[in-house]
Amino acid sequence: MKGYPKGPLTKIDYENLCKMPEYAERAKTELAKLANIDDSKIEITEGTPEKPTTRSIVNPMPNWKVAGFRSADDMKKFASDITQVKKVKK
Repeated sequence: MKGYPKGPLTKIDYENLCKMPEYAERAKTELAKLANIDDSKIEITEGTPEKPTTRSIVNPMPNWKVAGFRSADDMKKFASDITQVKKVKK
């Protein structure tokens, strides 16, 4: 792999990037940001350009689904587990 991946990342991508020292911190930061975005609802505009109507609907493809998680809670748990610093006793 050359450089940090571009575009949306999946759960597997985050797992692999967190194992790579050069990308671990960036992957953890991006995953934490993504997990904290509430995109459960989106606004859509219907009607004509002269008389548009805006309404909120349930987002059919929220971030957690695009990234390959089972639910928003699953993504938040994964993000909190992976971003925790584990101390090793010497």
